Amino acid sequence: MSKLSKKYPLLTGANHPVLRAKSTPVAKITKDIKEFSEALLALMYEYEGAWLAAPQIGENIRAIAVSFRKEKNDKLKRVGDAVMINPQIISKSDKMIVSEEACLSLPKLSGEVMRHETIKVSREDANGKKHTDKFSGYNAVIIQHEVDHLDGVLFIDKLIN
Repeated sequence: MSKLSKKYPLLTGANHPVLRAKSTPVAKITKDIKEFSEALLALMYEYEGAWLAAPQIGENIRAIAVSFRKEKNDKLKRVGDAVMINPQIISKSDKMIVSEEACLSLPKLSGEVMRHETIKVSREDANGKKHTDKFSGYNAVIIQHEVDHLDGVLFIDKLIN
């Protein structure tokens, strides 16, 4: 167990009050927010996840870490990562896809969820720079999953079967 994981242990349980609370927007990018962003990204990898939301490590602020993937030779290859502060889905495609999902906070559970195939997201990075990006497929799914965490929603609330 690292210093980071001792400071920010992974929260688990479908009824954990922190996981079920709506997260507060980050009002200003401060030194503490930058440091937390670095910790969030590091813990995503330490906990062996492809994504991680601040509430999963006990902080109810609107921040997520995501590991982007690109399909290559019928496999998903990691092509980068980012911390998104105050991510907001500003548009969604009408086309939906079925996603097999799991969650670090709900170990041993998985199931199918309907997600928008393409989304457009506005966000800030850890330096306060604003971005608007379009995501599709796997990357759209992970962002939708993580933004749900910021709203106190877990994937089990959206299971289709």
